[in-house]
Amino acid sequence: MMIVMALAVGTLFVVWIVTGVRLIRLARQTQRSPELLLGLALLLQAGIGYPISVLAPYAGDAAPLVWLVSSSCSNGGMGLLFAFTALVFHDRSRWAWMIVGAGAALLLIQTGGHVIAQSDPDEAARARGLLLWGGGSLALSGLSWGWTGFEALRYHARLHKRAALGLADPIVVNRMLLWGLMGTIALACVLVDTALLYFAGEFGRAVLLPLATAIAGLLVSACMILAFWPPPAYLAWLRGRGSARG
Repeated sequence: MMIVMALAVGTLFVVWIVTGVRLIRLARQTQRSPELLLGLALLLQAGIGYPISVLAPYAGDAAPLVWLVSSSCSNGGMGLLFAFTALVFHDRSRWAWMIVGAGAALLLIQTGGHVIAQSDPDEAARARGLLLWGGGSLALSGLSWGWTGFEALRYHARLHKRAALGLADPIVVNRMLLWGLMGTIALACVLVDTALLYFAGEFGRAVLLPLATAIAGLLVSACMILAFWPPPAYLAWLRGRGSARG
């Protein structure tokens, strides 16, 4: 089961990395911030933060430094996702940028606490710290993805009504739906994984947790591919649906 989870999560991160690079290159052409923020968010989390965290337990005396780099990159990516959501959906709303600021502060606290805990010479203390601060990381990840998913689905509902009148591009409407689903699936995965990790027995942690993570990873990968790398047949199908409605 762990192999299945590793393959699914590996597929997800490859899709994230490739999409992140594409968005950063697009941002260089368009000189627009949303593409840059999202591209960096994906790249920092999947391309740098997570791979380094896998190496951290084997880094010996350098482990605290490795954890610092890993947590800084992963949490930096989450912070950029918060900023992306505020910029795209609530650019002029003060409360949205207050959420970004609060999220950034909590991410800094989580980074510092996690690194300090992993610097403890006692192995048992490090294990307890990993559970504590790892839970904080899960919570913040759920918040960042849950917020962007909620805002995308809310905006999709508005676009869907306009599309019914022929006033919105069906491809844009679908991409907003896919982004909303990505955020919702990611949030659901965080909630399920948290429950299984902290409250389930050995079967839950050894079997159900990897299974849930694998399913979520594959679903998010599929949504991201359709949103950012849509096959021509899929685009033709969307346009056909839009023409039929019109």
